[in-house]
Amino acid sequence: MAYYLLHGSIANNLGQLLISDLFVMPMGMDGRVGGEPIAFNSFIKQFELTGTLHTMDIPEADILQLKATLPEAINYGKSMHMVRKIDKLQFQMEKDLAVQKERLKNWKRAKGEQLELDFGDKGEFGIMKRRKEEKERQIQTISDKSSRYFQDLNTLDADPYIKVLAVFYNN
Repeated sequence: MAYYLLHGSIANNLGQLLISDLFVMPMGMDGRVGGEPIAFNSFIKQFELTGTLHTMDIPEADILQLKATLPEAINYGKSMHMVRKIDKLQFQMEKDLAVQKERLKNWKRAKGEQLELDFGDKGEFGIMKRRKEEKERQIQTISDKSSRYFQDLNTLDADPYIKVLAVFYNN
């Protein structure tokens, strides 16, 4: 068996990291999946890797086999682990997005009502007109930027980034 320690990450369109996860992808030396991906902490406990580890010489044939298995480990890591994490996060974000959009809508309505209270009985000319228009632009700008932020936040990259950190194997 070979155990590929992978770091998977996903960023949104704003460049903010939404998922960053260390996990181990178990693979048979023949290139077949050796089980479900394992959280790195669980892997350390399961195989008791907190003690002294000894480095041994690895035959060239084994290194070639590990290299040959690497692309499959990455593909399975993406499809079996990262896609599940992305789906879970996207579901949660969509729930949160609906709540945040409603809050933004309520905030904008309340600000509009406050604007009417502040400027409603005053004349629509001169300095008062400019102040009211300025406040209206501020409200609209905040609303537009927030709406765009919510849209960008909800857009996850389709392809997660996977970095190989180590390979553990036994022969």
